[in-house]
Amino acid sequence: MKHAALLLLLALGLRADIATYTVTRAAAAPKVDGVLDDPCWQQACVVDRFVLLGKGEPAPDQPATRALLTFDDDALYLAFDCAEPLAQQIRATATEADGKTWVDDGVEIFLNPSGDRERYVQLAINTLGVIMDGAKETPDAPLDLSWNSGATAVAKVGPASWQLEVRVPFASLPLDGPNRDWTFHLARNRRVASQHLTSLRSVVSGFHDVAKFDVLRGIQPVGYDVSVRITELGQFLRGTNQAGARLRNWGTTPHRVVLRYGITGRERQEEIPLAAGEAKAWGGAWPLREEDAGRDFTFAVTVDGREVTRRQRTVSTVPPVFTALSQAAFYLYQHEPLRLELPLHLAGGALRQGTLHWEAANAQGETAGSGQTLVRGEPVVVRLYWNRWVPGRYTFRCQLLLPQEEPITFSTDLRLVRNPWGE
Repeated sequence: MKHAALLLLLALGLRADIATYTVTRAAAAPKVDGVLDDPCWQQACVVDRFVLLGKGEPAPDQPATRALLTFDDDALYLAFDCAEPLAQQIRATATEADGKTWVDDGVEIFLNPSGDRERYVQLAINTLGVIMDGAKETPDAPLDLSWNSGATAVAKVGPASWQLEVRVPFASLPLDGPNRDWTFHLARNRRVASQHLTSLRSVVSGFHDVAKFDVLRGIQPVGYDVSVRITELGQFLRGTNQAGARLRNWGTTPHRVVLRYGITGRERQEEIPLAAGEAKAWGGAWPLREEDAGRDFTFAVTVDGREVTRRQRTVSTVPPVFTALSQAAFYLYQHEPLRLELPLHLAGGALRQGTLHWEAANAQGETAGSGQTLVRGEPVVVRLYWNRWVPGRYTFRCQLLLPQEEPITFSTDLRLVRNPWGE
C-alpha cells in the first residue's frame, strides 16, 4: 500500500508540472500578416512563460517571448511576439519549404490534437516565415516530412523585436474527435544568443518529449466529426502497395467518406458510408511502377465533399526489384548445394504467389543449369546442386512472374570457385 501511495504521489507530482491552457474561438479570424493588431488577439489564450531548455528559469534580463492562440471553424491561429535586442544579427538562412528552419532564429510548434501523446506534428518556422513541417505516428517514429500542414506564416522583424502569425488548417491535422483536449508545446530558437527556450513547465531536455506536453482545451473544429488515422501508406516499392486507415464517425448523423489514393493520374477512389458512431478499418491496394519515379503519391479523404485529410509524397526513386548478389564469388562444395540469395525490393502484396525462373550460362554461352523457385519473401533463395557445376564464370539470368504483373527480368555475373579445403 505504501508503495502504491508513493507511485500515486509521484504521478500527481508529474501532472502538476503539466500546465493546462484554455483557448477560445475568435469572433473573426486574424489577417496573417505578421502584425498583431487583430481584435482576436486581445481575447486570445496567452503563453508567456518560456524557460531555457534543460536549465530552468531564464536570466531576468532575457528578452521576453509571448505566444497567443485562438481558432475558428477551420483553423488554429498562433501569434508570437519575441523581444530581440540583437535583431540585426538574426540568423535566417532557410528559404525553401521543409528547409533547415530549426537552425535559424524562429519558433517551433508541436501539436497532438488527439491528446493521446502518440501522434503529433511539428512546425519549425523562421523569421522569413519559411515552414518546415513533419508528422510522427508514434514518438519513436522518424519525422515524416512528406506531411504537409498547409500552414501559412508571415513574420515581421523590427529593430528590437520580431512578430509572427501562423494559420494551421484543421484539415491537415490528425484530429481524433471534435471535442478532445489537445496536448501541445511551443518553443523558440534564439540562435543569435545560442539559446533554446521552451514553454513547458515540466523539465525536458528536448523539444519532442510528448509525454510532457501541456494540455490545450476548448478547441472545437466545426464539420470534422470523422477522424482518420492513417495506419499504412505502402512500402513505396515496385508492385502492389497497401494503404490502410481507421475511420470513426464521432457525430450523431451518417457521413459519406471518399478515399482517393495512388500515383497522380492513376488514383483509385472508394466511397464508404459511415453511420453515426461507427468505426471502420479500411485497406486498399495501389500499384507502383519503376517509371513512376518523380511522380506524386496522394492519399486524401473527403467527408461530405470536404477534404479532411491529405498526405502527399513525391516518389523520388523506385528501387530496382533485383540488386547484385551479396558477394563477388562463391565456393563450390561437393556434398552440399550452393545457396544464392537474391536481394529483392518488391512491395509485399505482390509476393504471395510469385515464381522465379532462372538459367545460368557458361562462358561459351551454353546453358549450365536452370530451374524455378517459389518467391515467399525477401531475399529469394536459389540453390545450385553440386553435380552440375564446375568452377568458372557464368551469366545468371532470371525472370520473376507475378499475378497481374509484367514479367521482371534480371541478369548478373556469377563466379564459382573451388573451395580452399579441396572438398
